[in-house]
Amino acid sequence: MEILKVGEKIKRLRREKGLYLKELGGDFVTNAQLSQVENGKVSPSMKLLKYLAEKLDTTLEYLLETEKAQSENYCNLWLKELEVFIELDDKGEIEDLHNKITEFSEEYNLFYIIGISNLKVSDYYIQNEDYKKALDILDKNVYYFSKIEDYNRLARTYIKEGNIYYKKELNEVALQKYNQAQLFYSKSDIIDLKIESDILFNISACYDEMGENKLALKYAKEACRIDEKTKDRTRYSYSLLKYSSVLMDERKFEEAKEILEKSKRIITDKEDEKLTSFIENNLGHIYLENEEFEKAYNHLMKAKEIKEKLKLKELSTTLYELYKYYLKNQEEVKALECLEEGINISKENNIQKHIIKGLNHYIDYYVDKKDYEGAIENIKEAIKLLEHNKEHKNKLINIYLKLGKIYRDNNKIKEALKAFGKAYEIENKY
Repeated sequence: MEILKVGEKIKRLRREKGLYLKELGGDFVTNAQLSQVENGKVSPSMKLLKYLAEKLDTTLEYLLETEKAQSENYCNLWLKELEVFIELDDKGEIEDLHNKITEFSEEYNLFYIIGISNLKVSDYYIQNEDYKKALDILDKNVYYFSKIEDYNRLARTYIKEGNIYYKKELNEVALQKYNQAQLFYSKSDIIDLKIESDILFNISACYDEMGENKLALKYAKEACRIDEKTKDRTRYSYSLLKYSSVLMDERKFEEAKEILEKSKRIITDKEDEKLTSFIENNLGHIYLENEEFEKAYNHLMKAKEIKEKLKLKELSTTLYELYKYYLKNQEEVKALECLEEGINISKENNIQKHIIKGLNHYIDYYVDKKDYEGAIENIKEAIKLLEHNKEHKNKLINIYLKLGKIYRDNNKIKEALKAFGKAYEIENKY
């Protein structure tokens, strides 16, 4: 690929036609003048360009096309090619092409093209869970989109960064990124309901994980209101699902059930099986809480079947619900099988919050059985997972409180005080 100046275009076309300077210039322009044009020493007049375009069988538009415009056209073609390599999962070609796009775009200050390329490649890295490379690229995007004041794409960049930190269970950092996205989106003159909804949805998810139910509910409700306008049925259903999850945390089961049934009516199983599995899981949870066991079992088994078929990492959440179902129905062996499988799946996929949830089920199970050694063993495993991450402060405090209560109930006062003291220390440390 070559970026040609106007004189270089004229020289190349003249040579391709086998013309000498005199033959091309004729009586219109001298050899010396034409030579200076070809070598970039003087700029041709519009009148001369029209004459040369006709003599060389080309268009005036081609001769007038700037180097920047040529580079832009090439880069836009490469962006389409980049999408193909991403679809083919060809990492080598993706990185080579991404570097080439960046190099040419930087030379001509085509910051928006670099930014778009970065967004596409960061999505590829996120998909492959290479979060470090994705964050490196997205950090650069903040500079590029700030430079051209493209606030919508800047907001999208911060949303993607937030999504990475959310996946890494760094909820406070993720929330900061989503708030930054909201700030820059508010500066934009272009309304994009998808961006607005993404921000609100993700802020709700963060607050939900942080146990801030009222704030989670507020943002989830607002995301639903916006998604209803977009007429994107899948997205609206996901927002309703998030809203129902927060309502469940508030133990507003009837309202949550109505929201889930609405979500189920909007989207069919075939359109989004993954979403269907989440809806079925939540319905199973609600019926289980209401002790409608047959309905709970039917919904949970449907969720399990879909998640197994799609090999979803979230299978553990359904297995934990089935654990509770079997336990309430005195089928202890099946219950423990589900619990163990759920924890193993969570460990295989390194989903810490799901591992902790499973360990908490074990802790409660052993305490109920008065098997305190079993409970303490699982508490110690949970502490190892939680103690190096201040994001899990509340979970860690609760684990130490459980440990303290076990020791207290077994008249181990010294150990109980130590555990309670550790909970107090963590409370005041962060």
